[in-house]
Amino acid sequence: MEGLTGVPAIVLAAAPAPIAADRLTPVIRVPSVVLEILLGVVIGPALLGWVRVDEVVDAISQFGLAVLLFMAGYEIDFRQIRGAPLKSAILGWFASVVLGILLGTLLGGGLTVTAQVIGLALTTTALGTILPMIRDSGALPTPFGARVLAIGALGEFGPIVAIALVFSEDAPLHTLLVVLAFAVIAPGAAFLFAAGIVVRLGMEARDEREERIVAAKLDAVGFGFLIPFFFVVSGVKLDVKSLVAHPASLLLIPLVLVLFLVSRGVPAYLVNRRDEHAVALALFASAALPLVVVITSTGVELGAITPSTAAAMVMAGVLSVLVYPLIALRLYRAKVAERSEPL
Repeated sequence: MEGLTGVPAIVLAAAPAPIAADRLTPVIRVPSVVLEILLGVVIGPALLGWVRVDEVVDAISQFGLAVLLFMAGYEIDFRQIRGAPLKSAILGWFASVVLGILLGTLLGGGLTVTAQVIGLALTTTALGTILPMIRDSGALPTPFGARVLAIGALGEFGPIVAIALVFSEDAPLHTLLVVLAFAVIAPGAAFLFAAGIVVRLGMEARDEREERIVAAKLDAVGFGFLIPFFFVVSGVKLDVKSLVAHPASLLLIPLVLVLFLVSRGVPAYLVNRRDEHAVALALFASAALPLVVVITSTGVELGAITPSTAAAMVMAGVLSVLVYPLIALRLYRAKVAERSEPL
C-alpha cells in the first residue's frame, strides 16, 4: 500500500512545477525539470520523508524514463537539422566523446566503469530543456536554431545508445575498443534504431494536422505525467544527505559544471567558430541535466560511482541548465540587436 500512497504524493509534487516555472519566468528562467527534481528531494527521505521508492513507484518511474528516451528521439526534426548543422554537430559530439572519456579517466583513476559513467555524463546536452527556450525566443526557425537543435539532438540521443553499448564490461581494453567504435557508429545507430525517431519520420509523411494531434497526445501523456514522475522520483532518490556529509563531493559540483563547458562547449565552439553565435552555441551545448540523472543513476546501480558523487553531478547539471542557457540567450539577442534584426 505504500506505493499506492506514494504515487499520488509524487503526482501532486510534480503538478505545481510547470506553474511555478511559468511564474518565475519574469525573474529567472527555471526549467520545470529542475523544480521537479528539487520537489522530489523535499518529499523524499532527505527532508520530509513522505515518499520512498518501492516496486510500484519504481515501475512507473522506469516507464517514465522509457518515455523520456522515446521523446528525445521524437523531438528531432530532420528537416531542419540536415546538412551543415548536422555535420557540425556530429563532429562536435565525436570530439566530446573523446574529451569526456579522457576527463572521466582522470577523475575515475583509470579507464574503468567509473570513467565511463563520468565521461558519458559529460557528453550530454539537455535538448528537451533548452528547446522551449529557443522556441520562445523566436530563434527556432533561424539557422542558429537549427544548429542548437542539431547539437542538442546529438548530445541527448548519442549517450542513450552509449549506455547500452558501453556499460557492458569492466575490462579496460574492451572498454577502449567499444568507446572508439561507438564514437564512429553512434550517429548512424541513433538514426537507425530509435523508436522515437522512427515514429517521427513516419509522422513527417502524414498530414500536418494528424502530426499535430499525435504530438499533442504524446506531450500530454509524456510531459504531463510520466516524465515529470520520473524526475520527481529521481529527486526522491537523490542522496543529498551523503552529499552534505562528504565535503569532497560538494567540491565536485563547480568542477563538473566547468567540465560540462570543457567537454561539450569547447568542441561546439571550435566546429562553429566561424559562426557569429559560436559562443552562444557552446553555452547551449553545455547545458546538461536529464541524461545526467539517467547515467548517474545507472552508475550508482552498477556500483561504479557513489550516491554522493551522483548527487554532485546532478546538482552540477541543475546549475548548468540554470546558468548556461540564460547567458547564451543574452549573447544571441545582443548579436541580433547589433544587426537590428527582430527575434
